[in-house]
Amino acid sequence: MHSKNNIKEASNKKGELPHINIRKISTLSDSIINYFLIGLCLFLNSAYNLDWFELKNHSDFLYTYFLFSAIVLYIIGLMNWYEGKDLLFLFDFILSFYFFVIYFKEGHFKNKFDGFNQGTIIDMNDNNKLQGVFYIILFSLFLMLICSSFKKGIIYMINYIFLFIGFVFLFCDKFFGNKHDWIPKAHNYSFIVAGGFMWIIGVLKFINQAFLTKDNRLLGQTD
Repeated sequence: MHSKNNIKEASNKKGELPHINIRKISTLSDSIINYFLIGLCLFLNSAYNLDWFELKNHSDFLYTYFLFSAIVLYIIGLMNWYEGKDLLFLFDFILSFYFFVIYFKEGHFKNKFDGFNQGTIIDMNDNNKLQGVFYIILFSLFLMLICSSFKKGIIYMINYIFLFIGFVFLFCDKFFGNKHDWIPKAHNYSFIVAGGFMWIIGVLKFINQAFLTKDNRLLGQTD
C-alpha cells in the first residue's frame, strides 16, 4: 500500500514537471515594447510615403529608427522562439525583416543599390516583380497568423488582417501600381490602421500588467 502511494506521488510529480520546467529567460519577450515599436514604424513609414509632416526632410533619422526597431524586434523574436512562443516569434520576425528591408533599400544604402542596378541586366520592372514575390511570402505568413489566432482574441485577428491587407496591396503596387494610383495609398492607409491597432494592443497589455490581476485581464495571451 505504501509503495502504491509512492508510485502515485511520483507519477503526480512527473506530470507536473512540464509546468515547472518552463523556459523563461526575460520579461522582455512579454513586454509591450514590440507593439509600440511596430505601431510607430508602420505609421511613420506610411506618413513618409504620403508626404505627411515633411518627414522627407528627416529621412536619416527615420531610417535609423527603422534599423533600431528591426534589431530590437529581432532580439525579442529570438527570446519568444526560445520560450516556445511560435506565433509571437513569427510576428516579430516578419516585421523585423520588413523594417531591415526598408532600411537597406530606402535608407543609407539606397544610392549604392541604385548604382549597382545601373548597367546590369536587372531593370526596374524585374526589381518590382522580385519585391512583389517577397511581399507574397509576407502576406502568406500573415494569413497563417490569422488562421492561428482564432482563439487569441478578436483584436489580434483584426490587427493581423490589416497587416495582411497592407502586404497584399504592397504586392499589387509592385505589379499594378503604375496603372492604379489608389493602390499605393491603400497599402499606406492599411498600415496606418494596423499601427493604430498595435498601439491599442500595447496600451491594453500595459493596463493588464500594471493595474489588473490575471483573472481580470483585458487581453488574453498572444501565444
